[in-house]
Amino acid sequence: MLHTLPLELATEICAFACPETLSDPHPSHAPLLLTHVCQDWRRITHSIPRLWSELTLSYDHVGEPPTVLIEQWLRRAKLVSLSLWLGTSLPQEIIPVISRHSAKWKALEFHVGPTIHELAEINPIGGFPSLARLVVRSSQLSDPPARPTEIDAFNNAPLLRELYFGGTPAQLKKLVVPWSQLTTYACTRMGVAEVLAVLAKTPNLVHCRLTTSTANPSAVLMSPLQHLKTLTFPLSSRLHILANLTLPELQSLDVGLPQEDDIETLLAFLGRSSCKLLHFSACARDTPAFSFYPCLRAMPTLSSLRLVITPFAEIASLFEVLGEDQSLLPALEYLIIVSEGRMVFNYDDLLAMLSARSSMDGCVSVRRIALHWTSEPDPEFFPTPEMHSKLIVTGVSLHIGPDPPMA
Repeated sequence: MLHTLPLELATEICAFACPETLSDPHPSHAPLLLTHVCQDWRRITHSIPRLWSELTLSYDHVGEPPTVLIEQWLRRAKLVSLSLWLGTSLPQEIIPVISRHSAKWKALEFHVGPTIHELAEINPIGGFPSLARLVVRSSQLSDPPARPTEIDAFNNAPLLRELYFGGTPAQLKKLVVPWSQLTTYACTRMGVAEVLAVLAKTPNLVHCRLTTSTANPSAVLMSPLQHLKTLTFPLSSRLHILANLTLPELQSLDVGLPQEDDIETLLAFLGRSSCKLLHFSACARDTPAFSFYPCLRAMPTLSSLRLVITPFAEIASLFEVLGEDQSLLPALEYLIIVSEGRMVFNYDDLLAMLSARSSMDGCVSVRRIALHWTSEPDPEFFPTPEMHSKLIVTGVSLHIGPDPPMA
């Protein structure tokens, strides 16, 4: 019956059957699965390029003839731009295929082995004119023996905007890309000096995610990055690099899991940047939440705050300060509290804070509050029907549930 439907509807039905992540070439998974239903389904599935625009190759697939597989896949994709996720060391047979179809790749993700020198074998004809996103992850935890070969296959990629690099500093030095045109950059396992070297080459960055561990002994202050709007530090990172940065246009800052000695660095960074932050996120597991209050006072434009807090007493203290000090986050509209461990919550403190802020001159009313937990809370965590009615009267939108994964 599929052949009797309009092509647009048949396309949506087939696309709905495909996984949300990149499709893999297993015969029990769509889109290949759809080709085994009947002759009509196979003909229609083969005629929809969109279904063949993404491909995942992992360790389970490298035993099959990868060149035949990819060539068939590419023929069905026709002129549609392609995405490839390669979850294994790059087989020699695949390199010519990637090079030959370089004009069609819009996203490439390589999960390579201890070294990334196999990427140097890629020789694209005419460069990668459609490539917008490049991801390179290495299983090497320390720098391998030096290899002189540069990886310049991706240097001729005029649309490349996103680079995600999960390797060592020595590996990154071998990678040649058009740094100045990047707008998104993420790295792991880098020292401050190596990250600063990259930031000096990427003046047009808008989004950045940094995992740094070592301090920069010179602490040289970089020229301001005029376009950076979002900066994220994972939980495993330190904030030493903030001592080197000035970000006047920063709007969103996630400092991960700061230590107490990071607070002074953060406060100096905020004063130097004079940025108008809209969103701030931090995990106060190793640092008392009240240690952040001087930093929060330096964020008068902040409209969204996310704090991961362990002890219940610190949540009550935060609500008390927000209800008494109108200089603390006067523009706050959205408050997200995440509790680690089991938590009992006092909604009277929340109600008192909302009532106090609604009557403060120069403060906007908090419109949304999300209360999340990382493990199952006590039954007393949830508000009673009477308390829920009181909260509704304040006009706040309250969401209660497990902590959703961060994007």
